[in-house]
Amino acid sequence: MAIRLIDTDTLELKSFVESDVPKYAILSHTWGPEADEVTFQDMLAMNRGSENPKRERPGYLKIIETCRKARLTGIGYCWVDTCCIDKTSSAELSEAINSMFKWYRDAAVCYVLLSDFEIGDTRDMTSISGSRWFKRGWCLQELVAPRHVEFFDRLWSFLGTREELSSRISKITAIATNVLTGQVSMDTLPIAQRLAWAAKRETTRTEDIAYCLLGIFDIQMPILYGEGTKAFIRLQEEIMKQSNDRSLFASRQPGVRERYCSLLAPSPRYFAHCANLVHTESHVYQGSAYALTNRGLQFSETELYIDYLSGLYVLPLSCISSPDAEVIEGLLLEQVGPNLFARLSQRPRVDIVHQIRFKRKVPSFVKKGIHIASHVTPSIHADMLLADEYSIQVSSDTLRLDHPYALQIEDEIAGSHRWDIAGLRFLTRGHPNFRGYWKVNVEQALSLSDRYLVRDMEKQYCYLSCGFEWRDRTKGRTSEPWVFLYTESFQKQYNGTGIVPSPFLQLSGQKSLATSRLYLGRHRYTRVYLDASIKVDEQPRKYRLKFNLTKAG
Repeated sequence: MAIRLIDTDTLELKSFVESDVPKYAILSHTWGPEADEVTFQDMLAMNRGSENPKRERPGYLKIIETCRKARLTGIGYCWVDTCCIDKTSSAELSEAINSMFKWYRDAAVCYVLLSDFEIGDTRDMTSISGSRWFKRGWCLQELVAPRHVEFFDRLWSFLGTREELSSRISKITAIATNVLTGQVSMDTLPIAQRLAWAAKRETTRTEDIAYCLLGIFDIQMPILYGEGTKAFIRLQEEIMKQSNDRSLFASRQPGVRERYCSLLAPSPRYFAHCANLVHTESHVYQGSAYALTNRGLQFSETELYIDYLSGLYVLPLSCISSPDAEVIEGLLLEQVGPNLFARLSQRPRVDIVHQIRFKRKVPSFVKKGIHIASHVTPSIHADMLLADEYSIQVSSDTLRLDHPYALQIEDEIAGSHRWDIAGLRFLTRGHPNFRGYWKVNVEQALSLSDRYLVRDMEKQYCYLSCGFEWRDRTKGRTSEPWVFLYTESFQKQYNGTGIVPSPFLQLSGQKSLATSRLYLGRHRYTRVYLDASIKVDEQPRKYRLKFNLTKAG
């Protein structure tokens, strides 16, 4: 896009294409009342010699002083946002917003005018933090983009350069001094840290809190006034296309009452805690790829840490809130469908993220492909709360089912993607004629003190199958659950798949479809069995499968 500049001698507006842009100064300021600011149309009229009352207004005086300072240093042109953009043209405004970071970056010098601060004879800088300039969204890129920045008070008294004032500015803005002095490049910082810079800033229009960040992330996107908080969502979606930095998901949503929340934050405010956030890995961009799909955020493969105590998962974000933090940032997830997960509003348990952070007593994890719901509407939230309907919940009084090798799911078997390992349940959602299958490592499922019972037995492995079938009854449609324990030799009759069709249960010698017993062998005078039973819990419509080791004299 061509840039329109003010000739510092004649005050005429001139346009330049990118290859011919001369050296120019640029102004950063906060807007006053609309009647005081000089628009593009006002400037054209004044250049034609028309009388205009705005010649005496603060907005025009800012332009004059900017031109004067530039001229004194040998700079022939300057740029001021109020009059160098034709805001009556939506196309030009959109192009300008997408180009603005570059314009500030390419300027020879940026003059920052703090129109509500006066230093006085005492040169007291104490109250500078109260200046409105430090609170405005658009002023953020105007602080970090230019190569050289000079600060002035409302009377145009020089206050210092960005480097000279870096320590004070850092305390006000939460931007590290090494970023302000140019020692550290912005693009090396975590995404969440950069979003945190805007956490306490304000814009007149809701959408501008997203648009003012475009250049900081080197993003180009259409400007759509009227979309509200969707603008910030779109910004995050665009960032995702360019980076796999997981800190993008490190937002916190305090005060949310609902169980589940959307993956992306509606505002930079939700990143306020990330000002000191750092990556835990030096090669963060070599991590797992992810992409946004119409089913949510897709990871083709990622590690999920399992919290069996709560039946939930933790997705590490490869970052910590500060260099000395003792817990890693992570998303707390719950499985709500076939390989489908939802983000919970609460944070992970401290002991879990502490263990992951220091790799001590690291909890069990599963590596798999998943989708995380990105946008949780009230109707989607209500549906997610029903994810447990018709689930088959497995529990035991004598076996350690949370051992990673106790219950093994075969990925290629239908229904395996419905297995929620953290919750020890199949999420069937009433799927017609559902069947679930596990390969059971009996020894691993036993406690250390009981493993002697089966160590010398041949039946170290067996299979547990369960499911339900819908039946039409006089009182309506009901579901009948069944469970079946069988040996490796038995399952080989079915092509080695481990899948035993339920009609064969009738031929297995079982007296009841809801119970099953498998004889493992004898240890001295003790006979050892595996017993399984399944029953319906009408409220809230679940199937409870009990699976235990039993001994008989």
